[in-house]
Amino acid sequence: MNLLSPSWVSPPDKLTLSASAVHLWLVRLDISEEQSGQLAGWLSPDEHRRAENFKFDQLRNHFIAARGVLRFILGQYLQLNPGQILFRYGAFGKPAIESFGGRNMLYFNLSHSNGLALYAFTPGGEIGVDIEHVHESADIEQTAAIVFSDSEITALRALPEEARRPAFFQYWTRKEAFIKATGEGFSFPLRSIDIQQSPGKVLANAESPENQWQYGNWSIRDICPMQGYAAAIACRNDEYPVSFFRMPDMYFFE
Repeated sequence: MNLLSPSWVSPPDKLTLSASAVHLWLVRLDISEEQSGQLAGWLSPDEHRRAENFKFDQLRNHFIAARGVLRFILGQYLQLNPGQILFRYGAFGKPAIESFGGRNMLYFNLSHSNGLALYAFTPGGEIGVDIEHVHESADIEQTAAIVFSDSEITALRALPEEARRPAFFQYWTRKEAFIKATGEGFSFPLRSIDIQQSPGKVLANAESPENQWQYGNWSIRDICPMQGYAAAIACRNDEYPVSFFRMPDMYFFE
C-alpha cells in the first residue's frame, strides 16, 4: 500500500510540538508478526482484553497495531517507555493520557479504517480526527437520513451522482472528527450540526442558528490521506500549523 504523497514526510529524529502546532501521523496497520509482537508487548491488560474481544484476526491485529503505534509515538513525545503510559477514559470512551504531575500535557486522537490509521497530537487542547475508506457498500441515502441535517441532505442530493459518495464520506469525517474532539461521541445529536461549508471555523447549529456558542469556536479541516480515503480534523484553535508524518516501515525498531 503506497502511503507516499507530497504532504506526508518521514518524522524527524526528535519530536517536538509548539503550543499551537498539530502533528498528524499516517500509519499502515498491516504489519509483520515480529512488529505485531513488539507492539503487543506494550499494551495494558485492558487493551489485551479488548483485543481478544475481536472475532476476526485482521480486526484484532489492526487494533493491536493501532494501539501499539499510539503508545510508541506518545513515548517519543513524552520521552517515556511506551508500556509505561497510562490512559484514562472519558464518559463516552475518549482516551487521554493520565496526568504526570501536571507536566507534558499532550492531547491526541486516533482513527483507523481499512488498514490505515490516522493520529493527531497537539498541546493546544482537545482534538478529534476521523479517517474513512470510501467504499461502495455503504448505503449513503439511508445513513445520511439518520446523521445529516436537512440542508446537508439537500446539498448532497444536489451533487452529480458520481460526486455524492466522496462528498458523503467527507461530510461524515467532519462530523465524526468534531464529536470525537468534544468527547461526546455518538451521544451527540449529529443532525444538529451542519458542516457543509467546512473546512474552516464554520460549524453551524442546524436546529437553532441563533444559538451558536457551542459550535462557533471549533475549526474543522479536511485531510487528504491517500486516494480512496476521506479524513478530517477538528480542534478549537482558529489557526494551527500542521505537520504531516508517515510512519516508515520498521521505524519503531530503529
